[in-house]
Amino acid sequence: MMFQSCFGVICQALMTGIVFAKLSRPKKRAETLMFSKNACLCKQDGELCLIFRVGDMRKSQIVEAHIRSVLIKKKITKEGEVLPLYQFDVNLGFEEGRDRLFLVWPVIIVHKIDETSPFWEMSPDDLHREQFELIVILEGIVESTGMTTQARSSYLPGEILWGHRFERLVTFKKRMASIR
Repeated sequence: MMFQSCFGVICQALMTGIVFAKLSRPKKRAETLMFSKNACLCKQDGELCLIFRVGDMRKSQIVEAHIRSVLIKKKITKEGEVLPLYQFDVNLGFEEGRDRLFLVWPVIIVHKIDETSPFWEMSPDDLHREQFELIVILEGIVESTGMTTQARSSYLPGEILWGHRFERLVTFKKRMASIR
């Protein structure tokens, strides 16, 4: 009787753990992290920048969210060796902390194009002639479960628009209140 009772408690604890783990998984959580359909190349504060937008569609927040990006394209080394799928880091403001996001509303991510950027030598015509893929990865912790989630998106040369900007999504209106 004692063995059966202990075995029953252990089985019940295992089943409860399995059911809880199954229910608490962030199913399709990454699908609610939305990236803009296009990225844009435009001037911002007098500097040429690559920008794209990301937003979270759920009310439960992603905490400790951070974003990174990689450009994959062909590279020819100084020795003449061709590396067909070389990964160039795209700086999204790691040094300044701009890669850490607070996703309460849609956020525009900015990559300043300088001498260290893989986009430095691209003109508007080169942009559509080049063959590359810009991969963007957003990682964070689901607030309700504490589990890590990751969402990815990518932009091909035809999905990057030169000289365009995003329209505002968030506007504020002053509401006049009457005092009686």
